[in-house]
Amino acid sequence: SASMYRFNGVDGRLKRACECAVMVMESAYEMAQSGLLKFEICGHSGDDSSIIFSSFESVPKNENERFKIIQRMIASTQYCSSGDTSLKALQDAAERVRKEVSNNGKSEGLVLAFSDANFKRYGITEHTLREALSYTKNIDVALILIGSPEEAMQLSSTVKAAVPAMDTADMPNIFRDIFQNSIALQASL
Repeated sequence: SASMYRFNGVDGRLKRACECAVMVMESAYEMAQSGLLKFEICGHSGDDSSIIFSSFESVPKNENERFKIIQRMIASTQYCSSGDTSLKALQDAAERVRKEVSNNGKSEGLVLAFSDANFKRYGITEHTLREALSYTKNIDVALILIGSPEEAMQLSSTVKAAVPAMDTADMPNIFRDIFQNSIALQASL
């Protein structure tokens, strides 16, 4: 979103989002090649709730392709309108994952959503966030909050899916915890 670009100089949120995307692309590639995992990378802005950077069908295969995705991510933040479509983006992502999972005869799906947590600015409350998450039906969602530390901490204390992440160095442990919790949740269903 536009705030990712605007506030990057203050707290590095766009940089963290790009680092997270690279971590996901690099760590998931081999599993995607073997058919054990499918993933997509998308964003949202005030203009659009589903900006697809890498689809389930076109996983980035090398450093150059990953670099092009990061370039598109950065460019999209520079040239979009301000506004927030986080809730719609979460629901759209969960629906695309649900469709992909059912088309491939799988039973597990996970949405890793990264947000700079400017929810209050757009009138998004903890209640509306929890309500939006309830529509993700049978798709596990982790909302990783990479900006606005105070809001991230507040949301993480009241919204189960919200995880604050102010330091990229914490991401490997955060991802591990999310994947372990998702596997445990899927196993219990």
